[in-house]
This record gives sequence, structure tokens and C-alpha cells, in this order.
Amino acid sequence: MDTIPLALILFGAPVERSLGRACAAALVSRGAGPETPRSAGTSGKRGRTRADAGGPEPARVPVPPVSPPPSPSRARILKARAALGRVLRTAGRGIALAHVWYVLTVALLLLVYRSVDPPVTVLMAYRAGVDGWKLAPQRNVKLAKVPVLARRMVVSVEDGKFYSHNGVDFEAILYARQVNRQVGRPLYGGSTLSMQTARTLFLVPFKSYLRKYLELIATVEMELILPKQRILEIYLSWAEWGKGVFGIEAAARRFYGTSVSRLDVDQTARLVALLSSPIRYTPETLHKNGILRTRYQYLAGKYGEKEEPGVGTQDPGTDPSAADRPAPPPTSEASPGS
Repeated sequence: MDTIPLALILFGAPVERSLGRACAAALVSRGAGPETPRSAGTSGKRGRTRADAGGPEPARVPVPPVSPPPSPSRARILKARAALGRVLRTAGRGIALAHVWYVLTVALLLLVYRSVDPPVTVLMAYRAGVDGWKLAPQRNVKLAKVPVLARRMVVSVEDGKFYSHNGVDFEAILYARQVNRQVGRPLYGGSTLSMQTARTLFLVPFKSYLRKYLELIATVEMELILPKQRILEIYLSWAEWGKGVFGIEAAARRFYGTSVSRLDVDQTARLVALLSSPIRYTPETLHKNGILRTRYQYLAGKYGEKEEPGVGTQDPGTDPSAADRPAPPPTSEASPGS
């Protein structure tokens, strides 16, 4: 018979307490006592005991340092920088797309203009729509219908190296810059016939570095796509020759009431001299301007002795500016359309 239940029955609670203490002491001596709350020191000691006994060390995960939140002022600066970066990226993409659009549009139009006359130019549309000018009837003229005399005069005073350069005459630009410094204002531009044709076809009459940049792009494309004779033909048909007057044929009919093929030397010289400032002056008032008067005297003196009025329709074939007399001052940039 088991004596422990009998003792509990006979002696009651004292025996039960004695047995509990004996059992607890036995468990503590074996290291497997009952779970009791332990302090932090006891837990750390127990963990070190397991590590010393050869148990696996738990992997420690590195904790990244937590940076303090930025101050309100620095947060505003960072936000502004991010917004500025987005604006600059958007603007850069817009500028690139605008460049591509402009280059492709100009190239496509020039390919069409190799064989088709322009129906209208940007300058003509601006004069009619913005300035409100009444335009004279447009008269496109084939190059063969323009007398050689008129062609030579135009090339002689507007762009003496037209047949030899690739659209830009850097010597003329440097010379114009030197003259502008001497007179103290931007009087000359050094533009070639190709540059003048490009801005007449594609640009509005506002002087700026942006327009000059776009003009150079269109000039390079024009020289690559169109032959020289076609450039000269478009210029003679669309150059601004007066208030609302575009083209040498329209100018001849406006100022002299006849076709360009019937003009005499003096009339042709006056029309060509007028190209320097066609808005402010007419063939009859150009003597009031020193530059126009010099251009007219040069043309009348050079060609009046050697050419008959309106003779010849074949192309010169070479640089028409080859002459023994010095050329007059370069084309003035005073006219609004220049």
C-alpha cells in the first residue's frame, strides 16, 4: 500500500507542505525546476551558458541607422529641387521635339519647293494677318523670265559670293560686325541670299538670336536640298519689295506699271537698290537714304555702261559678282522684314 496518500489522510496539510518542499528541492538540484520569473541578468547568464556549451548562436540582423527627419526649411528646399528637376526635364523634351518638328517640316517643304512654287510665305502671312497690310497680287516668275541684268544686280549687291558659299558667308558676317561696331548700332547683318530666302519662307520679322538660329538651320537645309538657281528663283519671286509687295515682277508692276522684262537699266537699278529698305522707301525716294543712294549709284555706274535694258535671259552660269569695281556696302538690316 502506498504510504504517501495514507500520510496525507492521517496528518493533513503539514505533510503536504513538507512533501512540496522536498520535491521542489529535488527539482532545483537537477536543474529543471519549475518556470519562475527571471531577471534580465539571469536570462543573459543562461544564454551565455548555452553558448559556452556549444549551442548555435542566433544570427544577428543589422539594423540600419535611422536618420533624423529633415527640418522644415530643408524639406522645402528638397521639394523645390525635385519640382525644378521635373520642369527642366519636361522643357528639355519639349525643346528636342520642337527641334525635330521644325527640321522635318522645313525639309519636307523644301522638297516640295524643288518643283512647286510656294503658295504663301510666313512673312507674307504675317504682313497680311498681323500688320493688316493689303497685299499686291502675287506673281511668281521663272528665273528664265528675269533678265540677266536684274539677276546680276541682285547677286552683286546682296550676296557677291552666292555661287561659291554653302549658305553662310562668314567673311561678310565678320565685316558686318566690324561696321556695326564703327557705327554703334546693328546696321548690317551679313545675310546671304540663302539666309534671306529662308527667313522669308519660314520666319516672322522679329530680330532675335532665336530667329537667327532657326534661320541658320533652314539655310543649311535649303543649301542641301535646293540648287542655287532654284534658291535665286524663289528669292526673286518672294522677296519683300515694298509695303505689301512681294517679288520682282509684282514690284515692277506696282512701281512702273510693266513687266520686269521691260525695265530699263535705271529702273532695274532702283528696284534692286531698294531691297535694302523696301518698307521705308520707294524707287523714287531712295535718294533720301545714304546707303540706298550708294547702292543705286554703284549699280547704275557698273551696269549702265555695259548692258542694254532687258537683254538676255540665259543664266550667267558663274559668279555674277566678278567685276573690277569694289562692291557697295553690305545689305542693311534696317528693314523690318530683314
